[in-house]
Amino acid sequence: MNHLRTIGTAILEKFPNQIFSLEQIERIAKTDRKLTRDIFWTLCEEGLVRMISKKKKPEKEYGQPPSYTFQFRVTSKKALAERIAPRLLENTVPDRIWFIIRKKKSFTARDLVILSGAPKRNTVRWYMKALRHMGVIQPIGKGGPGCEWTLIEDVGPKRPYVGDQAKRIRKKQHVMGC
Repeated sequence: MNHLRTIGTAILEKFPNQIFSLEQIERIAKTDRKLTRDIFWTLCEEGLVRMISKKKKPEKEYGQPPSYTFQFRVTSKKALAERIAPRLLENTVPDRIWFIIRKKKSFTARDLVILSGAPKRNTVRWYMKALRHMGVIQPIGKGGPGCEWTLIEDVGPKRPYVGDQAKRIRKKQHVMGC
């Protein structure tokens, strides 16, 4: 997860309709001040967050430059949520695999490797495994090498997003020792 998504998620979860400060978001998102400040300026420029006030903090030591507390408010929760949402790239190997699965209805892993132009067989196997765990495809018969697969739930022309699903699969395999 990138820093913008981390900070945006922290804002939406903790302060959807409230005023919040830079320091509060730093603590929640566990990021450093410069990075948080840079992301906030980006969000302000895009009109997603608005600065409400800038207050000078009391000086800690004589001769130190002044420091400020900035307070912000979200201008549009929907726009911020769209901005931090993961974006799918188009015409990737998973896109081509999904297109082939939808058109053929019955296929093998070898078919997908050849027709999609996947650089590695493991890419196809990983994507098929994620789709199987999501309940989108299933093997015909017992399974095994060269097994036929079928589409059981067509979720539309855009490929299913399997990013978080794939992470859960890997964690589950790691715990189970697979």
